[in-house]
Amino acid sequence: MTAGAPLLLDTDVCVYLLNGRAPGIAARLRQLRLGDVGTTSITAAELRFGALNSGRPRANLERVDAFLGPLVRFPFGDEAATEFARIRLELRAAGTPIGTMDLLIAAIVRALDATVVTNNQRELARVQGLRLADWSLEH
Repeated sequence: MTAGAPLLLDTDVCVYLLNGRAPGIAARLRQLRLGDVGTTSITAAELRFGALNSGRPRANLERVDAFLGPLVRFPFGDEAATEFARIRLELRAAGTPIGTMDLLIAAIVRALDATVVTNNQRELARVQGLRLADWSLEH
């Protein structure tokens, strides 16, 4: 994998990993170099919201921060903003909108020409040109 085309973990995959419910995905991640896998600032925000909204906010926020620590986090910048607008227009024209957070994540992924590792094929597959990997389907 090249530095310009990372694998980005979607929020659902991160939650599975944090909860220990994805041993296959965890094993696959251990085979990769640290810089080859990351996530988005949107996923970091969703994970932190979940932690703060939980019954144990302090402990869960510490777990989230420890999980995110080694991951490169890609921000929502100007290129992603342009992709956001393009994707939103494409989906609106097709009559197949997706949730705002998924749209933000897709925009970052497409702007980076990256691949998103997700179990959320239902929504993200609607985005043209978005490379998806669903490692939960692999054995």
